[in-house]
Amino acid sequence: MDIKMYSTTNCGYCRAAKQLFEARKLESVGRLAGGIAHDFNNILTAVIGFADLSLDEPAGTDIGEYVVGIRDAAERAAGLTQQLLAFSRRQIMQTLVVEVNDVVGGIESMLRRLIGEQIHLKISLDPNAGCMRADRTQLEQVLLNLALNGRDAMPSGGQLVIGTGHQRYTAGNRSRPREIGPGEYAVITVTDTGLGMDAETRDHIFEPFFTTKSQGRGTGLGLATTYGIIKQSGGSVLVDSVPGRGTTFRLFFPTVEREVAVREETPRLVGRRAGRILLVEDEPVLLEIAQRVLVRAGFDVIAAADPGEAIIAAETGPEPFDLLLTDVVMPGMRGPELARRLRISHPGLRVLLASGYAQEIVDSDRHEDPLLAKPFSPETLLAAVDAVMGPGDEENDARLSEARTPAAV
Repeated sequence: MDIKMYSTTNCGYCRAAKQLFEARKLESVGRLAGGIAHDFNNILTAVIGFADLSLDEPAGTDIGEYVVGIRDAAERAAGLTQQLLAFSRRQIMQTLVVEVNDVVGGIESMLRRLIGEQIHLKISLDPNAGCMRADRTQLEQVLLNLALNGRDAMPSGGQLVIGTGHQRYTAGNRSRPREIGPGEYAVITVTDTGLGMDAETRDHIFEPFFTTKSQGRGTGLGLATTYGIIKQSGGSVLVDSVPGRGTTFRLFFPTVEREVAVREETPRLVGRRAGRILLVEDEPVLLEIAQRVLVRAGFDVIAAADPGEAIIAAETGPEPFDLLLTDVVMPGMRGPELARRLRISHPGLRVLLASGYAQEIVDSDRHEDPLLAKPFSPETLLAAVDAVMGPGDEENDARLSEARTPAAV
């Protein structure tokens, strides 16, 4: 009986805790959905407005200004998507071994311009800070977000200090924060002398669309994005803040050995490109755009709307393909699986994957094939194709050379 009573009581407590957790989760999701809807509705309004204005112009009128407006709005949408992916730790990251001091020192001039003259910026670099594995652009975004957050916390001016350091924690180290495991860490600190935060505010700062700023002053995604990037990079973040006495963010990243990077420049083709590309994309609009960009650049492109069409084109075509450019997630067969199948009969086939999905979904079976993250511009698409095509076999090299030679008149 005692066991049954204890079990019933315990289950009642668990149900209450679960209900509280679900309520908080729904509140957070609701705030997230509302923020997304607000921002995307603004962006879509701009796209629709510029599109309608261009359609209303008389024939022959230059509508370049409207097209630029549409592109700018689309880029804002892409930026918002990347923030959401970073918050959820789902963005595709291009990680390299980077020196922490190089990253912090490299954006100092940018930070000085952004935070304004009323904020005194001090950079303190520890020569022993070490190296970490990260996406440099994403890490710079973290520092930018924290610096802007500090600036906004000092409306009357103040000091922002960004420092680097190195910390080694052992299992028995009493000074080790419980959130940090034993190991060697590169540490980045961002400290402001601003308004500070109380404990309740501090508990919510990494939630999406939570903001203490006035309407129109911020989306509430900056710190949520920051947190997502830090965690996806294998790091941790601790926050110390006292109302009226400022805030300190401490970022901990596992250190790695320094690598000597030898950067080889990919040969760029002068004028038109050449080569046969099998393009596979199940989204009709994206298929059409990619095909137009590649054909305009000089490639011979065969477009397939699904893996089945691609297999038929590869097996029945008059010439082998130099490159398979395929989406990753498609009905019936995934891009990496399609690449493995085609390589059985075409062993030298180069492959470039394209996807806007979560990195772990893509990485689960893509092996060593390079990945082009969506959304991408025509310039980014061509740069990725050039990098994969590179120097090829003698037949392909001859074809590329022929494409660079002016045709006889």
